[in-house]
Amino acid sequence: MRDLLASALLAMIIILFAGQSVAGSLDLWLNVQALTTREPQAQRVASDVFSYMREREGLDAPKIDGFSSKENSHMADVKWTFRVLESLLFVSWWIFIALLLFSARRASIFVRGSCLAMADLLILLVVPFDSLFVWFHQVFFSPGSWTFSGGLMISSFPGAFFVWLAQLWWMRAFSAGLALALISFIVSKREKTTTLI
Repeated sequence: MRDLLASALLAMIIILFAGQSVAGSLDLWLNVQALTTREPQAQRVASDVFSYMREREGLDAPKIDGFSSKENSHMADVKWTFRVLESLLFVSWWIFIALLLFSARRASIFVRGSCLAMADLLILLVVPFDSLFVWFHQVFFSPGSWTFSGGLMISSFPGAFFVWLAQLWWMRAFSAGLALALISFIVSKREKTTTLI
């Protein structure tokens, strides 16, 4: 039971860590947007939002020039959600390490956990992105706080931004899961060979 919990935690860690690494790639979006957008204001706003999200202190709503109070409030909700997910990642790491210390079958935990993460990610491939986007917002945000009928937020962060972000996250999480599964599998085979000798 403890090993299964450790494997499930590892799967969650892989997925959350990949999400956190994507947050560090937001400047790439700004560079793409600089090349493709005809709206310099949208690029400035995206830059202001990314700067706000990187600030470690405070969860007060930003005052992004051109955003409505509802859009600024949503940015505070997004930042809070990111902080919750970061905390979940931190706590998961420590619980995982504690479980791992008391396990005799460490390599199998890594193999199962990384395979579970990849299986979760493969399941996500069959769910339409729009459905995942709506579900995520329904879970993490209060009703009506995340729907906008145009405005500067929508032009700064069009649907293509979220699709790009999801694809980048998926590729990083799947690659990490695959690499960890292969390394763990090789290590577990060597452990079995060594114990036989």
